[in-house]
Amino acid sequence: MSAAMNAAMKTAMTALAVLLAAAPAIADAESCRDGVTDPPATPLHDVGIDAQRSACLRSELATALTAHALIDTPNFHGVIGGELALAGRFVLGDHLELGARARLVDYIFAQTAVTKASATRFGPLVLAAALGAAMSERSHVAVVALVEVPYTRDDTATIHTSGQLAAVVTGALASRWLVHGRLGAIGAMAGSAGGETRRLALRAGA
Repeated sequence: MSAAMNAAMKTAMTALAVLLAAAPAIADAESCRDGVTDPPATPLHDVGIDAQRSACLRSELATALTAHALIDTPNFHGVIGGELALAGRFVLGDHLELGARARLVDYIFAQTAVTKASATRFGPLVLAAALGAAMSERSHVAVVALVEVPYTRDDTATIHTSGQLAAVVTGALASRWLVHGRLGAIGAMAGSAGGETRRLALRAGA
């Protein structure tokens, strides 16, 4: 990502935060009143390290059951799988949220015209923390950090770890309109006796 694009995203996030903080309050437009208004999580990373969230600090417990399938009938091959995960987060005091997510089981089955195989995996454990505050009656900001704990996957021959550090803004534009914005970085590392791979990416969105 170019330096100009990175600077533009930072400027946009700053402008959004200033707009939400400076605008007059709108009746019945509290941005953190109800958890159902948080953005839907659509992570791409296999352990959800990049899942979307709001700037609102919450206490909650969650169970996630996810299934996926890729089937190519003409060539007679396909992949079917699913996972079960438990997660929780708790607010401590007025500005701190701590959380964790554990993938209990991850199953995958693959078949081709000549062979088939299946695998069952466990882990990893992801720890999270958020430091948040209200900018105004209807807008909030938070700094969020997540990290995948190394050696919490069943495959201990390979080291995996990843993490995210991001700034998140949530604000009510009207009684029925909320906006969520984020700017941050995601890093990942995998290593074994054969070598090591590292990745780093910037991300932004609203």
